[in-house]
Amino acid sequence: MSTHVRLNFMLISYIIIGKIIEFTLTEDNLMNYNAQFVKRKMDKWSNYITEFELPDYKDLPSIGLYMDQIITLLSQYLGYLPNSYELNAETFITANAINNYVRLGAIPAPIKKKYYAYHIAYLIMICVLKPSLSISDISQLIPANLSEEELKTVYNRFREIHKDSSVKLISHLQAIAGTPETDNDVIELIITSAVNTSLCKRFSEKMSALNGINDEEAEKIERLKHSKSNKSK
Repeated sequence: MSTHVRLNFMLISYIIIGKIIEFTLTEDNLMNYNAQFVKRKMDKWSNYITEFELPDYKDLPSIGLYMDQIITLLSQYLGYLPNSYELNAETFITANAINNYVRLGAIPAPIKKKYYAYHIAYLIMICVLKPSLSISDISQLIPANLSEEELKTVYNRFREIHKDSSVKLISHLQAIAGTPETDNDVIELIITSAVNTSLCKRFSEKMSALNGINDEEAEKIERLKHSKSNKSK
């Protein structure tokens, strides 16, 4: 499984966990499951995630948009699971976050306070990756100085990976946790999703930390690891 697939597994698992918990918390913040209700929601979410796709680059707005328009648009693009009347609207990004990404050089600066398709592509990828990677790591994976043609290629490949990950996640969760029939099944599903999220995040962090290590440094690290292993025996 590729690093990008693991990252998207983690993000979508995280979203599913949050959705289930929101539906199962009482006013006293105690878990109180209606397993059949959760099952119906899981079926609905599974279908939605399986069919969901990030927008193609060519379908991103070609005109400049202001900050409030960008935030609204990103909420529409990144709504992996539909909001229900029971839940508050989700916020995927804030104006302060976008300004911070510009300040850190993670995305190009707006032009006369307007954001264009290439800004939106960067922001979509950042929003997807941010729960599992730091902005520094994301900037190394997807530099802000890409040409628009390069960015278009990177973004559309990212879009394909996201779609592939979404479909695989549903099959993965169903295979290892099944469909919840009882309260204990719901608990097991949440724990399973959370464990997968934790493992994928740890894997991503480990992979990101290997950036920039040349053959000489890699050999040195392996020798040090081997030496410590021998001492512990």
